[in-house]
Amino acid sequence: IIVTISPNPLQSSGTLQIQSRFNQALQMQVTDVAGRLMGVRKIMLTTGINTIPLRADAWAAGIYYITFTAGNGMKISRKVVK
Repeated sequence: IIVTISPNPLQSSGTLQIQSRFNQALQMQVTDVAGRLMGVRKIMLTTGINTIPLRADAWAAGIYYITFTAGNGMKISRKVVK
């Protein structure tokens, strides 16, 4: 899985581009720098590049971590600034 977030830093919204080698489900979890959970979402990926909107208008300015967890337990985290 390859994950790109743009723009970074975010304003009110952005785009996730997730490249997957096969169809799969991911759990996306957003936490702030203090570890508080901002949201959880399930994403269904298809083979290839998947484009997913990211809404950040309710987030305060700061640093956030988006963690993606695959069904096999693999985790990928990305830092986002708003």
